[in-house]
Amino acid sequence: MADSNPDPHLAAGGTGMTLDFERGIPFLVSALGNKLADLASRDVRKGLGIGLMEWRTIALLATEPRVTPARVGQVSGVDKSVVSRAAATLEQRGLIHIEADPHGSRQTRLSLTDKGHELHDRGVRVAIARCDALLAGFTADERQIFTDLLKRATANLRNLESPQA
Repeated sequence: MADSNPDPHLAAGGTGMTLDFERGIPFLVSALGNKLADLASRDVRKGLGIGLMEWRTIALLATEPRVTPARVGQVSGVDKSVVSRAAATLEQRGLIHIEADPHGSRQTRLSLTDKGHELHDRGVRVAIARCDALLAGFTADERQIFTDLLKRATANLRNLESPQA
């Protein structure tokens, strides 16, 4: 059945223009992201005993050892100060080391401890199970297409940013 509304951003019918929350991509992506973050936060806290930002930091450190808090923030899409607070918590729990950059810059480097690696390995199994549950019923091709589309949309975020003054 063909869609009778030619503009995917607007709701059909009614008076004037209204956004279609059933088909509007920014709303759907934002709602999905918010719900995923809420569920992940709950599950990570319950299953691993840490917060979502702490988990994201550990996950990145397993992939990119000895990164700066700025890099964790860049990948996670949060301010460096949020990462620094998470890193301090992780260091107190013996999950990461925070060390000064050996090249003399003011930046610090983060790395996982053995205990941090163990927690990471437990968390990965949970993350994979969550992803599989989220994408239940998707074929391998659909998963790849979805991933590619999300990456393209993420790359297009630069089109929404204000020009530098």
